[in-house]
Amino acid sequence: MKSGILVIDKPAGMTSHDAVALVRRLAGTKKVGHGGTLDPLATGVLPIFIGNATRVIEYLHEKDDPRAKKYRAEMRLGIVTDTQDITGETLAEMPPEFSFPSLPVIESVLKSFEGEGEQTPPAYSAIKYQGKKLYDYARSGADIPDEALRKRRIVVDSIEMIDCQPESLTACFEITCSGGLYVRTICHDAGKLLGCGAAMSALRRLKSGPFVIAESVTPDELKRIAEDGGPDALPMLPADSALRGMPKMALTREDTERFLSGIRLSGIAAAEDEGAEADGTKRTVAVYDGDTDSENFIGIAICKSGVLKPRKVLRQITQ
Repeated sequence: MKSGILVIDKPAGMTSHDAVALVRRLAGTKKVGHGGTLDPLATGVLPIFIGNATRVIEYLHEKDDPRAKKYRAEMRLGIVTDTQDITGETLAEMPPEFSFPSLPVIESVLKSFEGEGEQTPPAYSAIKYQGKKLYDYARSGADIPDEALRKRRIVVDSIEMIDCQPESLTACFEITCSGGLYVRTICHDAGKLLGCGAAMSALRRLKSGPFVIAESVTPDELKRIAEDGGPDALPMLPADSALRGMPKMALTREDTERFLSGIRLSGIAAAEDEGAEADGTKRTVAVYDGDTDSENFIGIAICKSGVLKPRKVLRQITQ
C-alpha cells in the first residue's frame, strides 16, 4: 500500500470526516487520518495522511509554535450565536441601525489578541471530555463540566485587518497562530470587547504546519486524478514532508537495521554534528537511512547525549 500525505483544499459543506472517507475510497485503504479538524463552514488546507504516514500526524505541529497555522477569517458584527459562527442559533442580535465600529477600533481590538494568552474553547467543538466530544454534550442539552471548558494557552503571532464592510456588517482579517486556537472564539471575544457581539461568518485555512494552500488540491481534482490513473496517481507528498522543521539524522546501514529493530543506539556522534542536540537537551529528530541513494525516511527518535531512542519506526528492514 502506498503511503504519503495529500493536502486537500476542503470546500465549505464538507466535514473533515467526509474528506477522510473520500480519500479512503480513492486510495483503497482504511488507514487514513487528517491533521486537524476543519468545521464544515471552513475551507482550505486539510492534510490527509495515508498508510504509515498516519504515524507522524502528532508531529505535524510543534507545541506552542506561534506560526503553526494561518487563516483568513470574516466575522459578522452585531450578532451572537451558540456556536460562535453564523451556522448556530442566534442568542442575541443588535438592531439594524446599530453603530458599526470604525476600522481603527476593530483593528485595535483584534490586535489586543496578539501574543500569549488564554482562550476558553467553544462548547460546540471536537474537544473530547471523558471520551465524548463537547459538541455531543451541547447538542444533547447536557451540562458541560467546567473542567472540559478550562482555559487553554494560545499564541497569536499576528492579526492583520484585510477589509471592513459596514454595509454587510462584516470585517475580514488574517491570523497566524498556534495550533488549538479557535478563530470563531476570537471573533466571539472580539464582539464582546466591541460591545456589539460578533460571529464568524467565513474561514479559510491558508497554512497548517508546513503545508500551504498553494500545494493543495480540491476533492474534485483528486477524483479526476484517481479516475484517470488509479490510487498510485494521487499526488501524495512523502511522510517526512510533515516534519520540515525537524532536525534530521542519517544512520549507517548497521545502525539503520538496529534502529528498525527498535534498538536504542548510543555513541551517535552525528547528533551534535547535525545540530540535533547542540545544547545537550532532549530533541526529537527525523531519522534516515543514510546508506541509500536517496536517504529513505525510516522513523522518528528522541536524541539526548549521543543516545538515540526510537519512537516511530516507519518501514521494515530490507534484505
